[in-house]
Amino acid sequence: MEQDRKNGLITGIYAQVNELIAQADKNGQTDAKADFMEKQILKGVLNLGLELLKLSIATRQEQIEASGKPKVAGKIVNKGLVPRFYQSIFGELEISHRKYHIGGKGLYYPLDASLNLPKQKHSYVIQDWIGKSSTDLDYRESVSMLNEILGLDLNATQSKSNVNNLGQDVAAYYSEQAIEPVSAGNFLCVEWDGKGVPIIKQERQATKGQEEESAVSVIGRLKKGEKRGIKKAATVSVVSDFLPKIRGKDRIIRGLFKSPLTILEEEKEPKLELKHAQVNTNNWHQNIHRRAFMSNQEKSINYGVELAQKRSQNQAIPIVALIDGGVGLEDAILAAFEEKGMASQLKHIILDIVHVSEYVWKAGNAIFGESSHLRTPWVKEVLTDILDSKVGKVIDDLIANRDKTNLSESKQKQLNTSITYFTNHQHKMDYKTYLEQGYPVSTALVESSCGHLVKDRMERSGMRWSMDGAQNMLDARAVKKNGDWSDFMTFITTKNQEAYYEKAA
Repeated sequence: MEQDRKNGLITGIYAQVNELIAQADKNGQTDAKADFMEKQILKGVLNLGLELLKLSIATRQEQIEASGKPKVAGKIVNKGLVPRFYQSIFGELEISHRKYHIGGKGLYYPLDASLNLPKQKHSYVIQDWIGKSSTDLDYRESVSMLNEILGLDLNATQSKSNVNNLGQDVAAYYSEQAIEPVSAGNFLCVEWDGKGVPIIKQERQATKGQEEESAVSVIGRLKKGEKRGIKKAATVSVVSDFLPKIRGKDRIIRGLFKSPLTILEEEKEPKLELKHAQVNTNNWHQNIHRRAFMSNQEKSINYGVELAQKRSQNQAIPIVALIDGGVGLEDAILAAFEEKGMASQLKHIILDIVHVSEYVWKAGNAIFGESSHLRTPWVKEVLTDILDSKVGKVIDDLIANRDKTNLSESKQKQLNTSITYFTNHQHKMDYKTYLEQGYPVSTALVESSCGHLVKDRMERSGMRWSMDGAQNMLDARAVKKNGDWSDFMTFITTKNQEAYYEKAA
């Protein structure tokens, strides 16, 4: 029976090939246009591919059937031939495979094991393509092009389910991934920051037992139009290594401003704001690894510290940590390094210079007002003092401005905010030393990761996520952004094959 089926498939394949050749020749003799020819040929090739796939599977099935009952440890019972559906890139096909029950291990399908078929209907090729696509596009868009090109009928729900399945294997993948050693002379850099993810209404209440306060603190201030309570924080961890590079304070000042403006230009732009330096971090930071964790700042910190420990490979590689002024963040980092016995490797916790600059601008607004042409030169002067590690002088000058000038109550309060911020974080603001030792002083890398890892995919118009769904997408997206997608899919298929081998052992 199987041989008759195979012969029928082969005859049909030859007929299809001859039909494709004849149709191509006919198109050349008529006024058919190229776009029509392309679509017609593609459809024919896909149909041919489906028949060829059927032939390959039928041949494998014939070999397996000829070999008899699998030789396994324990009692095995033949449950007969049963159908299953398999969605390939060429189309869907029904496979008849033999089912066995192995005592103590459950069901076993020799054909599935031989072909390494996934447990679910969709082929690994489809899982790969729509999984990778959905990390950048919404679920509906991620399948639309495949449907159009291949004539499939994939939908957004299947794409979402695929990401949820893949996302659950990311932690295991990274726990087994080979660790890149730190290049000779390089230091390690760890950074953390948070980005809000819009969550569906049913899951907005904090999960019992989680640290809601620390989860909120890392998000930062709400932007215009945002409402507290509709988002949960994804805490982003970034680990990289870098070769120390000595820079001068003037370079940092120029980098913080949009451009090295002249005084005349500054007067034309009285509301100029400071930005994160537009640096190509890939030219400095190497082996960048990103992950994000929903509403779990502690897990994100521990993950980054553990990765730094693995990358140290039992060597005393110096480490610097870059953070903003989030409540409890510094203490949590220190505790994590202490717990791992790595406190001596942590050379400095450095406060992000851009966050510092924002408080300088707040002080300048309080003293001069936002429209004063004196504000920008004053901000540059104060930032110069800060980069010279004269933070104590800056604090004293701000206190003097508060106490000796006739400021309104609201302006005094605004100025006090900056004074308190600098006072609380002064021990992380020794920028003169940091620059002389060649350390980064900006969280530009993690700020960028918050944007392209979290915001660009998770905060599109109208989107709301479950906590599990958000975490699975962030995990899958991290794999893509880290450049590990191909290796990750190899891990997935290998893991599936090993599960088959284990059951048959």
